[in-house]
Amino acid sequence: MFETGWLRFLFLFILFYGLVYVNVIGLKQGIGLVKFNTIVKLIPLLLLITIGFKDVSVSNLYFQNMPSLKTLGETSLILFFAFQGCETGIIVGGEVVNPKRTIPRAILISITTVAVVYILIQTVSQGVLGDALPNFTAAPLAETAKVVFGNFGYILLIVGAVISMFGYMSGTILNSPRIVYALSRDKVIPIKALSKIHKSYATPYISIIIYATIGFMLAVSGSFEQLAVIASSSMLILYLGVALSVIKLRNSKKEYGGGFKIPGGWAVPIIAIAIILYFLSSLSANEMIGTGVFIGVLSLIFFIIKFLKKKVV
Repeated sequence: MFETGWLRFLFLFILFYGLVYVNVIGLKQGIGLVKFNTIVKLIPLLLLITIGFKDVSVSNLYFQNMPSLKTLGETSLILFFAFQGCETGIIVGGEVVNPKRTIPRAILISITTVAVVYILIQTVSQGVLGDALPNFTAAPLAETAKVVFGNFGYILLIVGAVISMFGYMSGTILNSPRIVYALSRDKVIPIKALSKIHKSYATPYISIIIYATIGFMLAVSGSFEQLAVIASSSMLILYLGVALSVIKLRNSKKEYGGGFKIPGGWAVPIIAIAIILYFLSSLSANEMIGTGVFIGVLSLIFFIIKFLKKKVV
């Protein structure tokens, strides 16, 4: 009933701007909401993993045939969306106690936990449903839970999925507007209003409102799969820039006296660059053109701002 029409519009409006309110009134409230969502959304998944193993059939845990490189790339591009988010902890680093130690440890623990949980979930769902698993595209885990727990399990996983999506949104609206704020503060975005801080709550309220409004418009106008591909390709391009910058920093003559230093020299960024380019090669022609035009426009704006700054100096 939320797929189309005014009900969808109203639901998304309340969802987005309700989270705007929570995050404008304070960082503590925003972080508290993220913590609560994380705990609540994990309970159904952990129950499915621990209890579901009794219904796993080993004969279901095999590949009938290997996917083509094209299919693997297309699927990975959507799947990558599920692994996004750990890097957003860096954004609130300035408001965290001992970020040099806390943030790298948090990222490592979170991405490892997520990978292990996903592997266990895939094992249980494939082991329970077998060949029928691909038939349940809307809610495969809920169908797995129906076999394991009955109808109660189906409802439990649906509720868990809703909480999970809500948790992702609350985390994003907590973290990402602070990027917009920082870009405005550092004059990368020439819109001074975006770096305004609320007098009472000390939060970047204009950035939060603008970020949520853009997200709201995209959510109203697009499907999940379309938005997941856009989000994944955008983040992959950002990760590509980070991987290239690691190589540049490694090659720099300057001594690094900061916190975390990635082990393995150039090996990790080079492997990361190869995987990212492989994922991006799976974009359709229209998606590649759209992404290229978007990067071109942003680059043009960047060089115009840089030129104007030089002129002022």
